[in-house]
Amino acid sequence: MENKSPELKKQRMKLYSVVEEERIAIEGSEKYDVLLHSRRIELGLTMAQVAKLAGISLPQYQKFEYKKRSLANCSMRVGLAICAALKIDPRDLTY
Repeated sequence: MENKSPELKKQRMKLYSVVEEERIAIEGSEKYDVLLHSRRIELGLTMAQVAKLAGISLPQYQKFEYKKRSLANCSMRVGLAICAALKIDPRDLTY
């Protein structure tokens, strides 16, 4: 059993590392909704206008602002289209 203990520790540490990376990704993605909302308001746009400019449906865009979907997990096309509609540099969304 002692032989398995160091291996088990390695597996646990690897798992903790993956969990921590996911936590950081989730925390970073939670900031996107605030950025999207504030930028939209700053530009004087409605959600419907942003959705139309981005070429996506209103419900699809609303999911991003309402934290039901993350920009970190959407397609590149959708993410870049939203950035273009809101005049956001996509590099500002990296963490």
